[in-house]
Amino acid sequence: MNCRRRVKGVPITSILYINFEDERLELKTEELDLLLQANQELYPEMLLEGCSFFFDEIQNIAGWEKFVLRIYDRGTKNIFLTGLNARFLSSDIATSLRGRTISYELFPLSFSEYLTFKDVTPDLNSTHSLALINHHLENYLKHGGFPEVIGYNDALRNRVLQEYFNVMIYRDLAERYEVKNLPALKFFLKRIVSSATKQISVKQYLQRIEVVRVQDWQKSVVRLPRSGCKHLSGSNLEKIFQLAC
Repeated sequence: MNCRRRVKGVPITSILYINFEDERLELKTEELDLLLQANQELYPEMLLEGCSFFFDEIQNIAGWEKFVLRIYDRGTKNIFLTGLNARFLSSDIATSLRGRTISYELFPLSFSEYLTFKDVTPDLNSTHSLALINHHLENYLKHGGFPEVIGYNDALRNRVLQEYFNVMIYRDLAERYEVKNLPALKFFLKRIVSSATKQISVKQYLQRIEVVRVQDWQKSVVRLPRSGCKHLSGSNLEKIFQLAC
C-alpha cells in the first residue's frame, strides 16, 4: 500500500498506520489523540488534512467512532478502517460513522487470481495449458482461494483453514450473538460449509442437532461416576438425564 501511494507522489511521511492489536498499545478512548500528537511531533510540516490514516482493528478501542469522526470533520478524508471481527461489520461501521463511509469487502482469490498467484497464463488453445488449468482447478476446489495458504503443505494448510473457521466464523458468531449452545452452533456451521454447493434443509439440521444434543448428554451422564461421583445410582443418573433433556 505504501509503495503504491509513493508512486503516485504521496510522501511516506503523510501516512499513519496503526495496528490496534499490538499489545504495546493499551490505549483508552481519551488517549487516542496522542497518536495524532506523536505523528505531528515527528512530521510537523505535515498538516492533518493531508495525511492518510490506516487503522487496523480499531474496534478494540471503546468509543473509537468519535475519534474517527473528529478526524474526518477536521478535513481528513483519507481514513481507512480494516478489521476481521464480528463486531466490525460494514453495516455497523456505516451506522457508527453516520453514513460517511464506503465499504469494501475482501474475498478469497477467484480462480483467475489463483492462476496468477501460480504464475499460470491460460492458453485455451494449448493441450498442456488446459491440463495445467484442470490440475490447478482441482486444487482450488479442494483447498480454496485464501492467499496465505496457497504455498503451504497439506498439514499446515488444513490447520490454518481450521483456524479460519474457528476464529472468523464460529467464535465471531458466538461472540456477536451471545450463543450459549456452542456445540450446536459448530455442528450447524460445519454442515453449512460442507453443503456450500447444494440446497439444505434447516428443519433436518435442527432435528439432527437435537439428536446430537441428547447423545452428548448421555455421554456426560455416563462419565459422571468415573469423575468421582460414585454416590450416583442408576436411577439417579436416569433422573439427571431426563432433567437435562
